[in-house]
Amino acid sequence: MNNKVTKVTLRAWLTLGLLTLLMALAFIDRMIISLLVEPIRADFSISDTQMSLLMGLSFVIFYTAFGIPVAKLADKYSRKLIIIASVFSWSLATVLSGFSKTYSTLFIARVGVGIGEGGFAPASYAFISDMFPRDKLAFATSIYSSGIALGIGFAYIVGGNLYSYFSKDYTPYFEVLESFEAWQLTFIAVGLPGFVFTLLLLLIREPARTGTSLPANADEQAARIVKKGLVSFILEKKKALGSLWLAMAAWAIVDFAFLSWIPTYYFRVRDVQLESAGTNIGIVYIIFATLGLLAGAKIAHMLQKRDHKDAVFKIGLVSAVVLVPLLWLMISLPTNQSFVAAAMIIMVFSLPWGVAPAALLDISPNHFRAQVTAIYLLIINLTGMTVGPTGVALLSDRFFKDEMQIGLALVVVGNFALFLAFVALWFGRKHYADAVAAMEVNDPA
Repeated sequence: MNNKVTKVTLRAWLTLGLLTLLMALAFIDRMIISLLVEPIRADFSISDTQMSLLMGLSFVIFYTAFGIPVAKLADKYSRKLIIIASVFSWSLATVLSGFSKTYSTLFIARVGVGIGEGGFAPASYAFISDMFPRDKLAFATSIYSSGIALGIGFAYIVGGNLYSYFSKDYTPYFEVLESFEAWQLTFIAVGLPGFVFTLLLLLIREPARTGTSLPANADEQAARIVKKGLVSFILEKKKALGSLWLAMAAWAIVDFAFLSWIPTYYFRVRDVQLESAGTNIGIVYIIFATLGLLAGAKIAHMLQKRDHKDAVFKIGLVSAVVLVPLLWLMISLPTNQSFVAAAMIIMVFSLPWGVAPAALLDISPNHFRAQVTAIYLLIINLTGMTVGPTGVALLSDRFFKDEMQIGLALVVVGNFALFLAFVALWFGRKHYADAVAAMEVNDPA
């Protein structure tokens, strides 16, 4: 990788902090719809399956389509400008979601959110990889990924309280807003802060690119891969990259299924008020997902110091085994104990999420970092946001034919995806360790 950054500056930490807040904002705008399932379903008279398409397909179809082309630009041109354009675009689309009066217009607005967010993460990961040395990269990407936990948590907390406020106590300041439903005003309220963050981004500085030329001791094979391009690199590392991409795609199925339906499960099946469900799950997610992300980075660092080159794979394997019984406990125990099981699920599930991008960056030359990350994000989001939410909804609507079985549907989808993740991690761990060893030969620093 030839990452020659040795000292982390205060500016780098501040920039990482801002990018983390933006990741949180992205996930607030992305996930707020999960808390508004019931009011939107009631307004549009739609099924769980139709609702799942708003939560998954509408967002991800253009998120994935725009991710790789924008990432290719990020590997060549200003990542700062790409990040600014992304934040402005998804914020505008979130606000426009609040102006939607029909199912189709809300679908289109959600497509706009996906377009805006498509270029943000690849450009951000490339930014981070040039600000932090290899021995701090897993920690930096885990900090950045904690923005996901913050975003999801605040989407539930803020979303639930905003919806409650707009439903009961709100007096509109503008006459035009009198005709808006509470869920529409919630979208508008969470979308507006993005415009402020767009201005803050003008203060950050584009970092110098590291590793943009081949190291003097690079072998002939490494030089050939870089010169031939991205496809050659992927084919050369296909077993290492493929196993990690496949495992995390399966992981994403469980993740997005859980995130999309867990507020509805507690509201619909456990009879917990929407505001309370959102607040409780949001607080739990912020605390336990952040703990999981940071613990994952710490465990990975400890394993790597002991020369476990496949550290992220081992973390994922153990996590998958532990998660299976926890999912069953969540739907079997009384409500209070069920929340405890949900907290444990969130923490264990978060262990590999933060270190997985660092694992990709660690075997990728600078020339391809944004694009390799974009492919990773394409795979996990396309798979997770379609199969996860819609798979649960289809089981509930078509197989169980009972909306009260949404929890059982979630567990069935989750267990199947965890099995796939375990298999991919088990068979890919050696190939990944070999890829890391090869990078260390070419770049011993």
